[in-house]
Amino acid sequence: MKGLLAAGAIALVMLTSVGSVGAAAEGASMPLAQRSRGGGGGRRGGGTEADARSLVRGRIVSVDAATGRVAFDVDGTILESTFPPARVNGMKPGDVVFITVNLIDTRLAVVMGSVTAVDPQKGTLTVATPRGNLTVTSSVTTIQPGDTVILKLDVVDLGPPLGPSAPSTERGPTPNPAR
Repeated sequence: MKGLLAAGAIALVMLTSVGSVGAAAEGASMPLAQRSRGGGGGRRGGGTEADARSLVRGRIVSVDAATGRVAFDVDGTILESTFPPARVNGMKPGDVVFITVNLIDTRLAVVMGSVTAVDPQKGTLTVATPRGNLTVTSSVTTIQPGDTVILKLDVVDLGPPLGPSAPSTERGPTPNPAR
């Protein structure tokens, strides 16, 4: 895998974005699914062919501003998630919102983990995985120790390796150190 780097991204699986719908749009129909694979395979959007992104319309059932916990009714199904408390500021039961739902096929290229440490000064998160701890750089400020996360892995081609640390695959004359 010369020149390849396995990159792990901490992925938020369910509700990644909520946008309010004004009163004029409340009766408007909304397409329920949009695939994130359009125009470029899925790498541009950070997804893979096993991922799907949908935009659904729902109504807020309950909001706990202190914890950021919000319950949504989407066509009779209740979805609950936690957002940063600042994100739910101004949300109230009865509001109609659009919700971005990212589906990640957990059978492919994912590792479950639990956050064990957050260092805001260094901008790092340490995640305990089944086979050891991994520290990643992240600007996410809402993840705390004890949170369960999914590491979504992808392989990125960064080009040929730089420097002498990578073994050469070229077949040429072997240098003679005695010269």
